[in-house]
Amino acid sequence: MCFRNLVVLATARLLPLWFFMPQAQATIRALPISDAGEIRALTAICGGKKAAYYDEKSNVLCIDGQFDVEGRLERMITGRSYRDDLVVVAKSPGGGLQTALDTTRYLERYHYTIIVDGLCASACAQFLFMGGTYKIVTGKGIVAMHGGPMSAAYIDKMSITPEGKANLRRENEEFREFYRTHGIDVAITTNAPQSVLDAMKKGETLFWAPPRAEFERSGVKNVRFVDADIMRQ
Repeated sequence: MCFRNLVVLATARLLPLWFFMPQAQATIRALPISDAGEIRALTAICGGKKAAYYDEKSNVLCIDGQFDVEGRLERMITGRSYRDDLVVVAKSPGGGLQTALDTTRYLERYHYTIIVDGLCASACAQFLFMGGTYKIVTGKGIVAMHGGPMSAAYIDKMSITPEGKANLRRENEEFREFYRTHGIDVAITTNAPQSVLDAMKKGETLFWAPPRAEFERSGVKNVRFVDADIMRQ
């Protein structure tokens, strides 16, 4: 009898240790996110996190930094995969058009919700914000523009190399194509208040935040502004 038991044990299939360990459960959340408490909890995950940080358990990607033209931030974000219905909590002054656009295209495959909980300006506003399936702006959030795509005539007058002009034409056509494919009027990136336009004519670089109604008029879908008093509850 003992011998028979030994044979059974010897021929039994050995299972790896992880088979007996509890597996991490993927976060399942209702979309669109509407509860102020949940939004507070998601932004809290990113408190103090710089550059690009991914919390795998909650499926939250924290972006806090500039899209440098060398592509360092882009590589940190696109160098890994995520789960579907990703949440992106973003703070960024913008940066390189191409790196921000390429990053947005990569993240769009995960149907991300973007939460702006600080300044999201320039390329962050133009691409990362607009590419979100759902878009949330907290009481501390600012979505700020400072200009749209350049015209071909403007590029032709620039004192740069022919190669530089060709690159600018390509980038600006990709800019327009992004807005066309998303059904957004690109004029939202240039409809600045007159005071801003006057200052820009003098060579100043300024940002402005489009009014809430401008997003709807321009075809930007699924935008929710969460006022500061609601976030504090």
